[in-house]
Amino acid sequence: AESPCMSSDEALYQVQFSSSSSEKPQPINVHSDINGKVRLVKAALDGQLYFLKEVPCTSAKNAQELLFWEIQALQLADRCENLTSLHKHWWDAKSASAITLTECCSGGLAPEYLKKLMFREVAVRNVVLGALNALKTLHSNGLMHGNCVLQNFFVSPVLLDSEQAIYSTIKLGNFGATKPNLSYMRSHFKQLPYEVQFGDIQEPIHTRLPHDDILQFGSSLLQFVGKKTVLRFQSPLRRIIFLMAGFIQSSQCIPINDPVAVCEDEFIDLKYCPYAAADLLAELERYGSVRSNDLRKAKLLDEYRYSENEV
Repeated sequence: AESPCMSSDEALYQVQFSSSSSEKPQPINVHSDINGKVRLVKAALDGQLYFLKEVPCTSAKNAQELLFWEIQALQLADRCENLTSLHKHWWDAKSASAITLTECCSGGLAPEYLKKLMFREVAVRNVVLGALNALKTLHSNGLMHGNCVLQNFFVSPVLLDSEQAIYSTIKLGNFGATKPNLSYMRSHFKQLPYEVQFGDIQEPIHTRLPHDDILQFGSSLLQFVGKKTVLRFQSPLRRIIFLMAGFIQSSQCIPINDPVAVCEDEFIDLKYCPYAAADLLAELERYGSVRSNDLRKAKLLDEYRYSENEV
């Protein structure tokens, strides 16, 4: 495990952000070492600096480019304290992993979890529910993932006393087509020892939409689980999976929660998902109250102000 003994004076730069759990904002520091790498660490409330990630780099500018989305993810995690907490034990043990919205992934990667439970409907639903929760959190905070294949999700227990209460979350550090926003970088990064020039970095054109993330996840899930298997699931889970993958029934004046039987030849390929993650999540939450209650007990849905009569 890496020793969290570095001071902020040794940092290449800091990212300052407010924290609802502390009157004094805690910075994220990026440290260099003699081996040409940088370490991303987070100042915890107890004053210690916890090691998070190490990447090869050649300059502070290179470090900013490489770690930009990891820092974005940490800022998001800090704002959503009902979804995450950063613990030294987790990061010491998993320092090579991408930054996530959870401190535990003992359930394993989503594909392995689904295979272990033989693609049962409850297992698929848990993964879908958790993925939509994670995507809703990302999208509501203005972030798109860009690499939402099933292999970038894993499952984790929510409650220690309930093996059935599990959810999946995105590896936030594993961004794909999404690119850094340089105006954000210029306004948030503080160069400590020396200035970093941005002139050599091309301004990206950000064209991805939240629906792209949903479509990528839905298509990956449908391909992995299989269309015939999904067709055997109950509504609305069955219909939501097809909607995420961009398929819709030909008679689409039907509300999203209509329990109309689905036949394989009734689908039209829209090539996009017509619903946001928040809409799909709200509908899926009405499908079985036990899971919603588990999430509420774990304070995972408090931010979204779900009412008791919705489940």
